[in-house]
Amino acid sequence: MLSLINDNRSHLDQHDFQFVAQSQTVYHCHHFNLFWDQTVDDALGNERGIAVRTKAAYEAASQFLNALISAMPPTTPEERLDIASSLFSAMGHGNLEFQVTPNGGKAIGYNLHYGLAWREKYGAHIKRHHPADAVAAGYVAAATEAAFGLPLGSIECNETICIAMGSERCEFEVHQSGETNPAFGVTKEDVMGVIPKSFPGLHEEHISGVAAGLRKFLADVSGDKRGLIEAFGVMVTQQWSNYYNFTVNRTLDIISEEKPDAIEVAKELFRECGHQCGFHTFGGIMLSPEWEALVEPLNGDPLQIINGSLAISRALGFGHWSLEAYEPEKLLVLRSPATYESVYRKAAYPVDDNGCCYLYQGAALAMMQLAHRVNWKEKPTLSNSLYLELRQGVPWRVEESHCVAAGNSMCRVVVE
Repeated sequence: MLSLINDNRSHLDQHDFQFVAQSQTVYHCHHFNLFWDQTVDDALGNERGIAVRTKAAYEAASQFLNALISAMPPTTPEERLDIASSLFSAMGHGNLEFQVTPNGGKAIGYNLHYGLAWREKYGAHIKRHHPADAVAAGYVAAATEAAFGLPLGSIECNETICIAMGSERCEFEVHQSGETNPAFGVTKEDVMGVIPKSFPGLHEEHISGVAAGLRKFLADVSGDKRGLIEAFGVMVTQQWSNYYNFTVNRTLDIISEEKPDAIEVAKELFRECGHQCGFHTFGGIMLSPEWEALVEPLNGDPLQIINGSLAISRALGFGHWSLEAYEPEKLLVLRSPATYESVYRKAAYPVDDNGCCYLYQGAALAMMQLAHRVNWKEKPTLSNSLYLELRQGVPWRVEESHCVAAGNSMCRVVVE
């Protein structure tokens, strides 16, 4: 199924956005994915958080699957379910087995990314009491509708058994919802309609060259027999950016309406997701043998870490992150014509005064951490304990000074 993905893959060269059919996609590691979902659940409560995350996954997967299936020759429902299962595995989300009809049924999940990652990271210390795989639940509902040509929104799915709760596999109940929905989701055309003109940054030729090499490498990365992508010391998924964007915006909308005093805390936690991403993903990639073979050995130069992180962010589809200014230990200024966060917000919401690039902010802060507080010559293990140690007493603060979603011509973050 990697060939189907690549045959329908497109890339906006000047903005470093990538798409599969009409769906914008990004790569994220399990540290980011787990903390993101935890932030939503902590803000809304487990039951409501799962509902928001499942709806986000359903809408994103429905847009993705229907576009791909519509572009193919006629297929049977069984073939479509096989295609959906193979795509899920190729993108690093685990393996799904469908036992469904137009009226419902069940699905079984093996080695699902979210449940397995949670068990591996936290299972030895924490007992979980609610399922972890809302992404898979939303995907199962979308795949069932796409397979049988059912109206959008007519199928629901919920996870009843989860490996994060101690089981050996995950199980999902599939049933009719009694409702339908119109088409939804920000598309490639929507993104292209709102992105500003691009521009270069400092060290542009070097950063662009490294990003291009990494992007080519990632195009050949697919799930293993377990349906998982283990690379660069982390578990990686290729994910629909609409999933992350729907969840953060819906969560903050609810908090603004119901708990306005808590809105800044919620925003800070979403920034923390970006900090986790920058530390574990950027750092893990640069420490990997693949990086040394594709790019260069690390010499401990902070600017090498900054430029490397920017190249990685572009290759992962985050946007055309560029260096505007840098002063060792003191200042880092990044700018981008847009991020995958801001183009969604601009396309789906009215312009307001608030920036929305939480990943961008958190990752920029992590870049300063990586550049100045990690001893690269010792080839450290970027463990969760080291992360927590360095997270205490961070000597910088980050601010988003400009955002496309707020009507500016760029997205810009300042770490000082």
